Amino acid sequence: MKSSVRIEIHGNREQYWGCLRFKDKNGKEYERQVFGKREGSVKSNTLQALIECLKRMTRPCMIDVYTKMDKIIEPFKQGWINNWEKSGWTNAKGRRVQNADQWQEVQELLAGHSKRFIKMEGKQ
Repeated sequence: MKSSVRIEIHGNREQYWGCLRFKDKNGKEYERQVFGKREGSVKSNTLQALIECLKRMTRPCMIDVYTKMDKIIEPFKQGWINNWEKSGWTNAKGRRVQNADQWQEVQELLAGHSKRFIKMEGKQ
């Protein structure tokens, strides 16, 4: 059985932050924080939080990603990210996907993991 990791991601126009929570095989709980300052859109900075969290993963596991942003959740739930990847990171209208480089990095970092994207309550 794969271990389970909970990731919460956030961002605003000036920074991003995230938190990884997991238990070791003995049930001991751990928490890792990521934080960075970066000029960008809220979506771009939230994606960067996810990237930085995923970079800390050392082996395949079940990942529950929590965010308030539908713009991060829906590409996974609706399968858009797979379509974007197949079409060279262009959307259904043939336009380059916004933040394509970040989406591509997220897709690469998620390879081998099981994942769920879960909406957190509150406004983003």
